[in-house]
Amino acid sequence: KVKFVKKTLRSGDKVSFPNDIAILGDVNPGAEVEAGGNIYIFGSLRGIAKVGIGRESGEIRAMFAQTPKIEICGVSYPFEKDEKFFNFKAVYKHGKINIKKGRKE
Repeated sequence: KVKFVKKTLRSGDKVSFPNDIAILGDVNPGAEVEAGGNIYIFGSLRGIAKVGIGRESGEIRAMFAQTPKIEICGVSYPFEKDEKFFNFKAVYKHGKINIKKGRKE
């Protein structure tokens, strides 16, 4: 089951769901998305994304990402302030987070 969010999340907004979440918009700074499954963002990830809560695998995908950190299966991954990614994909497998880089700016 997938929860579709058809709007941009602004600072202070928080969306949680026990399965996958698809955001048809942006996740702006100060917004947070938490999913038991995976998160798919058809827009920009500039807020916080947490996936795989209570699970052993998970992934985050976004068309663009410039986020301070992500969390997958309880493992946090911080980014440098000016790191930007296009076609962003982060996957947790075998105890670590792998960042699949599309184009990095």
